[in-house]
Amino acid sequence: MVGNKEYEVLIVSWGSTYYIVKEALENLKDNRVSFLHFKQVYPLPSETE
Repeated sequence: MVGNKEYEVLIVSWGSTYYIVKEALENLKDNRVSFLHFKQVYPLPSETE
């Protein structure tokens, strides 16, 4: 996860969107927004809550 663990907004993405979303969050500079990225969505990693 990228960003603050005490988020108000969580952006979830997968696949090739990682760098695009990460760059957008860096430009946004809002610590209320965090980003969770999955390299694959099936099967989800067992540690996913």
